[in-house]
Amino acid sequence: TYYGYTVDGHAVKDFYDESSSYLIGDYIVYNGILYQCKENTSGAFNVDHWNVISNKLQNQELDTRKSYLEH
Repeated sequence: TYYGYTVDGHAVKDFYDESSSYLIGDYIVYNGILYQCKENTSGAFNVDHWNVISNKLQNQELDTRKSYLEH
């Protein structure tokens, strides 16, 4: 598992990607919201598989983090 950065002290796996698989406890960012996986999942995003951790992420902060991950 690759963790490229942290948000609110949580190691984030990545921005949500439908081609990836996620395990219980993984953290991802989807539409500017930090989520923690509550059941193993993959495919289209389903909010029922995730707990909202923080919905206060700033777009600029996300752009910076995404840029970092892409390098």
